[in-house]
Amino acid sequence: MTTEIEKTRVNVAPSSNNGHYVENAKQVIDLDKVNETFYVKGKSKLVTENHTTLEMEEDCMITCQVVYNAFAQGFKKISSTNMDEFPLHIQQQYTRVFD
Repeated sequence: MTTEIEKTRVNVAPSSNNGHYVENAKQVIDLDKVNETFYVKGKSKLVTENHTTLEMEEDCMITCQVVYNAFAQGFKKISSTNMDEFPLHIQQQYTRVFD
């Protein structure tokens, strides 16, 4: 089931502490609430507090990053709330993203 969202600013990473917002898109379609996957129509910007702002010149798809957790032997969405479940080298690599 998809949900069409027509706002000027849409959070495309609801599980993130900082949020990742698409601004000025013609339309943002929520394709998958569990995996946080969105289809963005039209020229827009991806704005975050903890990353560089990205100018998107055309339609695109945005989805949450999933990292392989060797200890759990499976793929898992990484976030600031479950960071301690990952090996130290993964924590160090992604700490910059969430700070």
